[in-house]
Amino acid sequence: MLKEKVDVAVLGGGPGGYVAAIRASQLGGKVALIECGKLGGTCVNKGCIPTKALLETVKLYSLLKKSSEFGIEVNNFKLNFKEALNKANFIGSEISEKLSILMEKKGVKVIYGFGRFKKPGVIEVSGKENIEVNAEKIIIASGSIPLKPSIPGVESKNVLTTDEALKIEELPESFIVIGGGAVGIEFSTIFNDSDVDTCLIEMMPHILPGEDEEITDYLKQLMQDDGIKIYVNAKALKIEEKNKSKIVYVSTPEGNKTVQGDAVLLAIGRKPLIENIGLENINVKIEGGKILVNDKMETNVPGVYAVGDVVGKFMLAHTAMQEGIVAAENAMGLNSKIDYKVVPRCVYSFPEAAFIGLTEKKAKETFDSVETALFPFSANGRAETIRESKGVIKIVFDKETKEILGAQIIGLNASELIHEVALAMKIEATTEDLAYMIYAHPTLSEAIKEAALKAEKTPIHL
Repeated sequence: MLKEKVDVAVLGGGPGGYVAAIRASQLGGKVALIECGKLGGTCVNKGCIPTKALLETVKLYSLLKKSSEFGIEVNNFKLNFKEALNKANFIGSEISEKLSILMEKKGVKVIYGFGRFKKPGVIEVSGKENIEVNAEKIIIASGSIPLKPSIPGVESKNVLTTDEALKIEELPESFIVIGGGAVGIEFSTIFNDSDVDTCLIEMMPHILPGEDEEITDYLKQLMQDDGIKIYVNAKALKIEEKNKSKIVYVSTPEGNKTVQGDAVLLAIGRKPLIENIGLENINVKIEGGKILVNDKMETNVPGVYAVGDVVGKFMLAHTAMQEGIVAAENAMGLNSKIDYKVVPRCVYSFPEAAFIGLTEKKAKETFDSVETALFPFSANGRAETIRESKGVIKIVFDKETKEILGAQIIGLNASELIHEVALAMKIEATTEDLAYMIYAHPTLSEAIKEAALKAEKTPIHL
């Protein structure tokens, strides 16, 4: 067996892992990155990147349908979903290849194979060559896998996980999506706007559980207006097949119902991938299926860190990246801490949704003088010019100090706009700061200014 000795070994080449490897190398460490698949992990190869590429295709298809609103006549067009999916997956593969080049440029040695802890400080890698990696410090970034509900029928044909959904040869006429979180909403958007009869089932009272209920209810209404059937407070009990169709039995407050479709997508979330990697051999503490870490991303085992989905704080690629930076810096002798106060949470529906900080409900549980200010995109000139006036911006703030506690955005490019509020929160700017800054006109960003002006009781365009 070949042996490799390094300062830092990173187990997993997803967003958290490859960023951690780069940062440790930047700080002078000899670094090995262990990956059993393609670099980029779920995000690049099965999640963030291919789904967003597919959403862009579907968005263009939707725009062509309403081209007459722009004074353009387009005839005889159709969506080639198989080709669109191939192109989306190709983009993921292309980015993964670029990451391989990046690792080489950054001085990180990539070892391809399945890594498993043999004992503290030692990882055995099974691949084309079996390699024993000895490391002073180790960062676990093994990611996650799709969850499946414990109900009869989940293993039957045409019941897909989100990973499998990116491999389908052709779209069915109807799809049932179980799970109303970000992933379920995005796939529902893809299917519905590809002319598939789409039904979304969520067991909680609101889609996007945990986010601002006023805003998520508004998004739900927009999705329903677009043709998506949505059931909330609805728990899937079992899945059966009848006449080549799928029947999902659902319990609701009004009694049990059945929903019929050609295929079912399971989008109830993901679980940390901590099995079969030998954690028992180093006695890493696990609680609730997640690796326990402190604000330095340290586990209970000296010299062992964990980042990304395995710690389960926010199962978001950008959070994993920051956790990777923090873990790498501490592994290389610095004193860094993670700050989860300002983490954007985005949903790439049509229109997009984005969230930052506290919801109105959570803010009122913590602060005494909480108020909110809303501004609709229908009163924004730029939104009107691009025929995207559906949406709203909501700012949650402290009335006394004018501190911004959170914000929610539904609308075009919400995933980009949210960072203005994120920066304001990071540098502790106030609603007054946002309100009296000069914005370019016409821009979608002006809606943030107008929401802040409303918070200051001086709205102009409302």
